[in-house]
Amino acid sequence: YRKDSKMKSVAITGSVGKTTTKELMACVAKTQLEIYCTSGNFNSVIGMPMSLMEADGERELGIFEMGMSGFSEISSMSRTLCPDIAMVVNIGTSHLEYLGTRQNIAKAKLEIAEGLKSGGTLILNGDEPLLHNARDIVKREDINYVNTSCQNNDIATYKAHNIRLYEGGSLFDMYADGKYIKDIELCVTGSHIVNNALMVCACALILGIDEESIRRGLKSYAPVGYRQRIYEKDGKKIIADCYNAAPESMRAALDVLSTVAKGRKIAVLGDMKELGKNSDTLHYSLGEYVAKKVDVLVSVGDSGKIIAEGAKRSGLGEIYSFGGNDISLICDKINEISRENDCILFKASRSMELERIIKELKLD
Repeated sequence: YRKDSKMKSVAITGSVGKTTTKELMACVAKTQLEIYCTSGNFNSVIGMPMSLMEADGERELGIFEMGMSGFSEISSMSRTLCPDIAMVVNIGTSHLEYLGTRQNIAKAKLEIAEGLKSGGTLILNGDEPLLHNARDIVKREDINYVNTSCQNNDIATYKAHNIRLYEGGSLFDMYADGKYIKDIELCVTGSHIVNNALMVCACALILGIDEESIRRGLKSYAPVGYRQRIYEKDGKKIIADCYNAAPESMRAALDVLSTVAKGRKIAVLGDMKELGKNSDTLHYSLGEYVAKKVDVLVSVGDSGKIIAEGAKRSGLGEIYSFGGNDISLICDKINEISRENDCILFKASRSMELERIIKELKLD
């Protein structure tokens, strides 16, 4: 089916942010091209081929997300899709339970290059040291390697400069292979979003999409569901970011909380899954970071209690800790402690279903 298709394709993977990057890419690409984009999170060895079969082979571009829990899965998807461009957004700590080390996670993510068409392009996050030797891991000389950077990394061809974060948006300038583009705007805030957008800009320029279309597409992006949805309710600012969580995305969400909050900062945080033997250490370390960023912590779940321990040891004074099933008690406490002008972040792994708390509080 793929061989009979005229459609070019882009494959996207990463430990966190791959769905956001996919949606950003779709917003940009559809300004100039007839596209197909993976629906939902159909990004597994079953879901990705199903998406491919659903795509109209006459479309100009298909955008596909690839997730994994172990070795060989992304390899299988990449060899099925044969993408023209592939992106590795980042290397995090999700899946340590199955792969053991971040080095192994990097190798598994770089399997995305195995099916890349000869002459195709592999776009890498140049700010991730584990991707600096990608050429040695991939061992392909018939493809192009492109690096992006939000930290002025010398190895990068595409760089974000002058990043400005504010409530409701982000601005950055981009150095793009000899060209300087100023004031690219997003209607969401966060340095992690800028990283995703920069990779999308690189991909779009390689595809021949013009600067004005890139600007228009990025500015049109809005989060869906419970992915960093920021809104006002009952005099409070709510950050509903319950879709999933890893240490990297938790820190990014706490940074966003610090950026957008006008009053007190309250974080309702729960367990992060699939961290393996490093789970307790990573939860405790997150708690230490929480203590620097918030005024009040409400922890949910067994591992959430370890976040609370880290925060308490680091000096955070107001902490409330609950088991994962104590929804009514959690809601009573949030109602008791929250007041007008507070900013409340809800974030945990998908299985914690923190949106139940949001709905019970009638804050959705």
